[in-house]
Amino acid sequence: MKTCFRFLPVMCFAFLISCGSGGTSSMNNNGDDGNGDTPPSTEPTFANVQVIFNNNCSGSGCHIGERESGVRLDGYNNVMESRGTQYQALIVQPNDADASPIVDKIEPNPDEGSRMPENSSPLSDNEISLIREWINEGAQNN
Repeated sequence: MKTCFRFLPVMCFAFLISCGSGGTSSMNNNGDDGNGDTPPSTEPTFANVQVIFNNNCSGSGCHIGERESGVRLDGYNNVMESRGTQYQALIVQPNDADASPIVDKIEPNPDEGSRMPENSSPLSDNEISLIREWINEGAQNN
């Protein structure tokens, strides 16, 4: 009986190790996504949406630090005042993610042009959901 109890902690530890290595999380032991970027919280705030934009929309010909196709995504005012040239509309329609061109561009098969971010991996479902929720809750500067 005592021998059985000695192996129980070892078995539990082995189980935890095997579960951690085969899971679906993209996080590494440093709490980031492997790219050195800390993922945003799941709270639908502009601060967390800005993290998504910073992590995915920067670089040459992108929307951080410059206006590309009428869209600049660095800072609340820039986001809210951006009018996409393909849609001829403000990219964020507060309280209506379905009518917001930015949502159309980050989801599969946009009505206009290519899915964003261009030449990169699409945003995760969780990132898209957070952006949609932020917009549907009024797109506040929070």
